[in-house]
Amino acid sequence: MDLNLQPLLDLLVQAMSALIVPVAITGGAILAQKWKLNAAAIKSKTLEDIKISISVAILAAEQKQKAGKLGSTGADKKSYATESIKRSLERKKIKIDPVDLDELIDAQVWDELTAPAMGIPKPLEPQITYINKPAERG
Repeated sequence: MDLNLQPLLDLLVQAMSALIVPVAITGGAILAQKWKLNAAAIKSKTLEDIKISISVAILAAEQKQKAGKLGSTGADKKSYATESIKRSLERKKIKIDPVDLDELIDAQVWDELTAPAMGIPKPLEPQITYINKPAERG
């Protein structure tokens, strides 16, 4: 009895390729980001501080624009946010390359714009659930 294992081997190779390629791409992207952060000498705690400063500055710029205290263009908001971030990081004695800061701002704005469009839910608002609901007085 002669068994032809070639189709089974071909299927196995295709399945392994389908698994290896996404893992390799993801791993490569993570390594590239780590190398870039290491090259910029940014530690994870420092990066977290930078991201928080960026988020706060972006929200503040948005609020100022809605209140009419800032120009109506995206460039006005970005300029305000950039200066706010620079002041915040200066107080924390964190130094970052202006090009890297610009890229991080753009990435944060992109995340905030695309999260709702991609169906990623916003964090839930805290809700109070009463175990014994207070009696209504009438």
